[in-house]
Amino acid sequence: MSKPNAAQARIDREAYVKAMIAGMPGVCYQIEQKYALDGYPPELVCVGLSAASEGNDPEQAVADHINSRDPDTDQMPVDEWSDES
Repeated sequence: MSKPNAAQARIDREAYVKAMIAGMPGVCYQIEQKYALDGYPPELVCVGLSAASEGNDPEQAVADHINSRDPDTDQMPVDEWSDES
């Protein structure tokens, strides 16, 4: 993706949040597609849109966010979810 227009990205980020709250998945999807963020969960879309609103690459921001997560603290291990104790 080419460098996003930060002012437009701020408008789109606000529209995305409002559409999420209003239950308008079609609007959300259009915004996700515009920034090549379709397929990501809303948390990661917001990371990308926030980066775009600062003029940064939204896809790279999502990748950096994913790579920076500590699996030991960000997620409960699957074996703790099991009823088989």
